[in-house]
Amino acid sequence: MSWNAQGIPPDQIAERLFTVVAERGVDVIVLPETGDAIANQVFDELERLGWDSAGFTEEATAVIMRSDLAALGDYRVLPGHPAWAGIAVAPRTPSATTPIILAPHIQQPSPGNLVVRAEHLAWAEGVCQESDFVVAVGDFNSTLNHFDGARLGHCSDVAAASGAGASATWPTWLPAWVGISIDRAMVGEAFDPHEASFEVLRDVPTDGVEGWGSGRGADHWPILVTLPQG
Repeated sequence: MSWNAQGIPPDQIAERLFTVVAERGVDVIVLPETGDAIANQVFDELERLGWDSAGFTEEATAVIMRSDLAALGDYRVLPGHPAWAGIAVAPRTPSATTPIILAPHIQQPSPGNLVVRAEHLAWAEGVCQESDFVVAVGDFNSTLNHFDGARLGHCSDVAAASGAGASATWPTWLPAWVGISIDRAMVGEAFDPHEASFEVLRDVPTDGVEGWGSGRGADHWPILVTLPQG
């Protein structure tokens, strides 16, 4: 699961995430752009709510995963990511059960940001080419038009494989048919994207809290990708 929940207080983020964790059996949560201080508070609150997990965060992006999965893979943050591009969390030995988790927050494609954006995308592509066992989930700030054949390196877009590549994930305050799809899930060559599923979780509240930030809440919908077992 990935959710750019910037704009919502950490206790509210955790409560809303925990509902999905409990109902859908989530293994890994990515929090792009949320900020490491807030992410650590979310992690602590999820622990308090009863999700036994391990957290990894640097700068503004965090990965939170089931503690048994983290221990099984002996996960750690891979060095070498560009500033504010997100993080990659890797196991000692990548496998279908313990894949590399690429959690991007790619710079948006606006004038003045293109050099940084290219650096961010090159880093993400490099992680996708490092191993066949990669699951990339996060805020790519990219539609399918930004990718060659719905691919980034050796990673393939899950939503595109099922014909849902344009499912809007941003912004939350516009009808889905007006929005665009910039939060993505991509998988390495060890996984068949046609056998995975991609959902935009529009039943998760994204509203804000008065006195917190702008009060408008998050401008991204959460996404959930499910990979086949075995």
